[in-house]
Amino acid sequence: MPPQTLPGCAGCQVPLDFDFTFAFQPIVELSSGEIYGH
Repeated sequence: MPPQTLPGCAGCQVPLDFDFTFAFQPIVELSSGEIYGH
């Protein structure tokens, strides 16, 4: 999926990407297993 961005918030792509990575990290680890090396 492409990075989530809020309307009128062009500079929020990185913070949202970081937040989504932090929020979905356990799900990604269970699904793919080796995307993040934590």
